Amino acid sequence: MLNLTLKAVSEATGLSVGFLSQVERNLTSPSLSSLVSISKALKASVDYFLVTPSNTGLVNSRKNRKRFSVDGLPLTYARVSNDLPNGQIHSVITEVPPHWESETSSHEGEDFIYIISGTELIIVGGEEYVLEEGDTIHYDASIPHSWGNRSDKPAVSLFVGTQPLFPGTRGPGRKTNPQKKD
Repeated sequence: MLNLTLKAVSEATGLSVGFLSQVERNLTSPSLSSLVSISKALKASVDYFLVTPSNTGLVNSRKNRKRFSVDGLPLTYARVSNDLPNGQIHSVITEVPPHWESETSSHEGEDFIYIISGTELIIVGGEEYVLEEGDTIHYDASIPHSWGNRSDKPAVSLFVGTQPLFPGTRGPGRKTNPQKKD
C-alpha cells in the first residue's frame, strides 16, 4: 500500500486534487492519458485498471480493430499502434461525443492529433485551437492541455503520442467496455 495523499498524486500527475477526488469517489472517469499518469503515480500498469485489446501484428486491419472505452466515459477508442517492444509512439483513434471535454492534464513527451471528421477544441497552455477535418496539432505534452468536442456532432481523431498508453505487461484488469468491431 502506497499511502499517498491526493495532493501527492496531484503533484505527480499534474491533475487537480478536486478532479482526483471525483475519480476516487467514482463521480467521474479520467481520460486514457490521465489514467496513464495516475497509473505511473501509483506505480501500477494501466492494465491494472483497464483491459485493452493488444495488437502484436505489424498490420492493424480496420476490420479486426476492437473498440474499447474507459469506465464511465462516453468516448470510444480503437487502438491502431502495435505492441512493438520498446516502441516510442502510441496511437488510438478516438470517437468524441458531442459536448464532451477532458480534464486538463500534462505529462512527459509529445502529442499529435489529426482530425478525421468533425470538430475538436484543443486547449494548450490556455490557448484555444478549433480543429476541423484534416487539421492537425502537435505540442509539447508537458504544457497543460485539454481537448473536447463542443459541437452537436461526434468527432473522430487520430491521437499519436510518446506517452506509453499500452504497456506490454498485462495485469489484473478492471471493467472494460468492449465495443463491436468496425
